[in-house]
Amino acid sequence: MLEAQIVSSILMENSASPLMQWLETTPLGNAPSPLCGLEESMREMVLCCGIEGSEAEHAAAFEAAVLDVIEAVCKHGVEHDRLEAILHQIELHQREITGDGMPYGLNLMLRVLGAATHYGDAAATLDLEPAIGALRARISDPDYVPALIRRLLLDNPHRIRLTVVPDPSLASERLEKENRRLETLAAALDEQGRANVIDLAARLRERQMLVDDPDILPRVTLADIPSDTPQLVPVETQYPALRGLDFHVGTNGLVYQQVLRRLPRLDADELALLPLLTSFLNEVGVGQDDYLTTQDRQSAAVGSIGAGVITRSDRLDPQRSAAWWLVSSKALAHRVDDQIALMFDLATRARLDEQPRIRELISQIRARKDQSITGNGHSLAMSAACAGMSPIALRAHEQGGLEGIRRIRALDDELSSPEGLNRFCHSLERLYDRLQESAEVVISTIADVDHLDYAKQQLANRFDTLPVSATPSDWSLPPIHEQRREIWTANTAVNFCARAYPTVPAGHPDAPVLSVLGAFLRNGFLHRTVREQGGAYGGGAGQDSNIAAFRFFSYRDPRLVATLQDFDQSIEWVKSEKLDPQALEEAILSVVSSLDKPGSPAGEAKKQLHDQLLGRTAEHRAVFRQGVINTQLDDLRRVTEEYLVPDRASTAVIANAEVASLPEVMALDLARQQI
Repeated sequence: MLEAQIVSSILMENSASPLMQWLETTPLGNAPSPLCGLEESMREMVLCCGIEGSEAEHAAAFEAAVLDVIEAVCKHGVEHDRLEAILHQIELHQREITGDGMPYGLNLMLRVLGAATHYGDAAATLDLEPAIGALRARISDPDYVPALIRRLLLDNPHRIRLTVVPDPSLASERLEKENRRLETLAAALDEQGRANVIDLAARLRERQMLVDDPDILPRVTLADIPSDTPQLVPVETQYPALRGLDFHVGTNGLVYQQVLRRLPRLDADELALLPLLTSFLNEVGVGQDDYLTTQDRQSAAVGSIGAGVITRSDRLDPQRSAAWWLVSSKALAHRVDDQIALMFDLATRARLDEQPRIRELISQIRARKDQSITGNGHSLAMSAACAGMSPIALRAHEQGGLEGIRRIRALDDELSSPEGLNRFCHSLERLYDRLQESAEVVISTIADVDHLDYAKQQLANRFDTLPVSATPSDWSLPPIHEQRREIWTANTAVNFCARAYPTVPAGHPDAPVLSVLGAFLRNGFLHRTVREQGGAYGGGAGQDSNIAAFRFFSYRDPRLVATLQDFDQSIEWVKSEKLDPQALEEAILSVVSSLDKPGSPAGEAKKQLHDQLLGRTAEHRAVFRQGVINTQLDDLRRVTEEYLVPDRASTAVIANAEVASLPEVMALDLARQQI
């Protein structure tokens, strides 16, 4: 398995890897397939590579070129330093204590699953040091890797070339085939058969309306909720030009570091460029090095490195916000000096003049966003529905939502001309220079006791030289408060529905009650009506206190108008029905479990750091948590009547053009938008 991982990393680990470089730059397609890499969970491991946005007639040329790249790697071999960097990445991932996405124990179980699938020693995969040591000895032989690649790939007869092409008539053909099948079944039914179908449908409706008996399962109650949760306390250090907030936690020999700078005030064009700029920083060169050299440097020095922006609304006013931009990385402790040097170069010396590279990155972003519509349509619809409720909500819609997809397509088209690409890169450079004008710099190191002091001091020594603006940051976003009623047409066979209501920010006493209301509606009404009876893959509701909005949604939904009616009926259900106290308790437990969900040691520290910088304290979290626990049924009715008012609702749906043209959909009087 590790040998296969080495082969995959040699060919496709990053943009400097020979096969990935070819996939990113070939004119045969727009971008690499998201499925590139090693799949080891099946009984037979599979190495995949592909491109999207190509044409079927290019398939033979694509396959030949891929084999040529692999053959060239075998012929020329792989530098020993490159192989050491790959083993470094394997070792780092083996050491890292995860747990932010899923529980660490489950991660360990999935890690051993591959070995168990291949009849290996599952427990041995929890300690890869012996295997890594054996591989380190083998890679000293220059013929080892070429022979490995030739055996696993070039001389392997078990290879398939798969071409997937769009068929505009596929949906209608499937529907027609299903209708013919149903007509055949109906024609074969006698009177008794028809009666059986009618009876089965009636019994299904009856079953869907039953209230499940929760007493058949063990129960967790409010009494099981701990009174408080442990909080990490950073060690604060004041340096001449910056402030340090460091955390001593168990990281198993890894060092996590962040450098954060307050954002200056930016105009609308700069705001639109900001997420693109931060996504580019770890994909371009630094100083005199091009992006290929820098990618190799990243593999050898760190486990990961990148830039981003954290933004949060004011606790009491959703029209105000605070924002920081950051550079973050993780590395093994013995690479900390290289880690810090790379972070400094990325933060201050990134090359935004590599125009062909930036052109490739935009095409890749466009391809990923186009692919995200059907997989993430519910989030996109909610973002569109909330876009008029706060500045942060509008920014999310314009940068990562449906409007963001439309804008990246237009930008990709614009960059096809040399003049457009040149203007774009100059705009990136100007924005990058603006980001250096920070009035406040914070650094943070997260490490275990053996490595924290050295790592934080080295980080301070390097970044304390950054210039700091004497002018305080005046970051702000223009206020907005308006309703949205839109239908976005896209190439999708299913619908995504969202309805949103303006509510309150995190510091308001009703925010925790609205959070409980979301879980209460999901479990008590929406799951049954939208998913079980309506046929959607998913549906629910929830409060987003960062944008002060309460949102309903459906996911992969065969219905549209009826689902919006279900959202409205759920509101009436809360106001008119005799509500179940046990259902309230379950909703409270659901919210508390999300608040108290443990993360990785480093993840918990990062969350604490960002909360502190954005005005959230442990006391604020404790008050919110207690507000959740103290919620009563009368509180749910009160906030429903106060905030979920029909005249204040915003609506956004995603559907195909045929559905959007149906009379009942046209009657909704939604503004038409084309993705």
